Amino acid sequence: MIAARRRLRYDGSDDHRDHKSEAQMNDKAAAVLKTFEELDAVPRRSKNEGPVRQWLTSWAAEQGFDHRVDNAGNVIVTVPATPGHESAPTVVLQGHMDMVCEKRPEVVHDFSSDPIRLVYEEEWVRADGTTLGADNGIAIALAMRIAEDPEVVHPPLELLFTVDEETGLTGALELEENSLSGRTLINLDSEEDDSLIVGCAGGRNSSVRIPIDRDTRGSAQTVLELTVSGLSGGHSGIDIHRNLANANRILARVLQQVEEVTPYRLCSLSGGTAHNAIPRDATARLTVADGAVEEVKSQIAEFEGVVQAEYRREESGLRLDLDAGVEANRGQETEKGEGAPLTVEASQRVVDVLLALPHGVFRMSDDIEGLVETSDNVATVGLEEDRLSVLVSQRSSVPSQLEAISAKINAVTRLAGGTAHYESEYPAWTPNMDSALLSKAVAVFEEVTGAKPKVQAIHAGLEAGVIGAKHEGMDMISLGPTIEGAHTPEERLHLESVSRIWEVLAALLAALS
Repeated sequence: MIAARRRLRYDGSDDHRDHKSEAQMNDKAAAVLKTFEELDAVPRRSKNEGPVRQWLTSWAAEQGFDHRVDNAGNVIVTVPATPGHESAPTVVLQGHMDMVCEKRPEVVHDFSSDPIRLVYEEEWVRADGTTLGADNGIAIALAMRIAEDPEVVHPPLELLFTVDEETGLTGALELEENSLSGRTLINLDSEEDDSLIVGCAGGRNSSVRIPIDRDTRGSAQTVLELTVSGLSGGHSGIDIHRNLANANRILARVLQQVEEVTPYRLCSLSGGTAHNAIPRDATARLTVADGAVEEVKSQIAEFEGVVQAEYRREESGLRLDLDAGVEANRGQETEKGEGAPLTVEASQRVVDVLLALPHGVFRMSDDIEGLVETSDNVATVGLEEDRLSVLVSQRSSVPSQLEAISAKINAVTRLAGGTAHYESEYPAWTPNMDSALLSKAVAVFEEVTGAKPKVQAIHAGLEAGVIGAKHEGMDMISLGPTIEGAHTPEERLHLESVSRIWEVLAALLAALS
């Protein structure tokens, strides 16, 4: 059973609701937020969407909507048209069930059972020290409320709720070809309420494996624990141009500083949590000679000032911490295996790989001003018993450039004596500026809001590209309310934008009826 939680009430009686937030929402948006709150009580970590799938199918059954679950675990709900509009072409509303599960280090939260605790602050809603799950729970809430609302005029609808988007668009990739009857798709996974998205990058992950040797010989030494923390993190596509610090890369640079004053041997190393999040924290344990500890401390303290100066605008919370004497291994042999120190040479090779692997913007678009064309993210690192494992996420809107950045990663891996293989590949969505859906959406947006929307492509993976490739003739756009800090504990949802997107979406569906 899903854990019970204290409901945030819409009469302003809960301490965590700011009275000012009421003015930011119309009645329709307030209903969407109520559904979103209920959804945020349901666990929905990527690859573990069973509880939320049950929640959605139970809702569909209560509403009397036909629904099915495909072999991948995606949920497809069929909603009849508003009476009198049965002959209109079917429209697909699409979002994903899973969420990125990130939290601040000091926060105690079990994403497999604990509800997300919402905090309302004037114009925004956020979570209490964790990701909010507005990416992409707000899409589910919007689609459900649209389907329920008798005042919304709409054509026949198919609500497609996919699984495992955040770790590689798995649900969309495993969707059967022509499993949808509709050929008009509105993806609800955008994060700027003044924009209509008409294209996105394709991508893949490279799983890098570098063999390492551990050393069982004991010697007088001190074990140090190095931690990089306090970074902003961010979405590895949308935020990659912001020059945010990557904790894995910073940690490698810190270890390089240690090497300048004394030899060391790594015992463990870990950093990052997801392929699509710029890593915020990373930690390493290493051994150094007893007499070198003070010099290492001094070197790291000095280097902390250097990196804080480099990232003073975007990373004001950046910290390097050193804990000396974490454990002792004085002259005792340890069993060879995970946790035993690496050789000095293997330790250096680990750092060399992390410094050499490309990270960040690789190339800007020649066609769309300000758009990142190609990038990658050194996402997660870890020392296993006999290898270093690194997950690198690459994106590009140009297939040949995706191959180029992947080749660079492969070259570094081969030079280090390792291997790399691809996983979770997905295609780019090429913009169609002649789209009939886009033309109608632009007109509706301007009529509802009084302003023209930005029409743009984004440097992130959207399921629309995958779904469109499986359904010939699919006309697609993406829109959504404003979300900031996606994939981080700073994620927040702009309340007024929920109202705006509701109005645009309802008017667009009426225009398509």
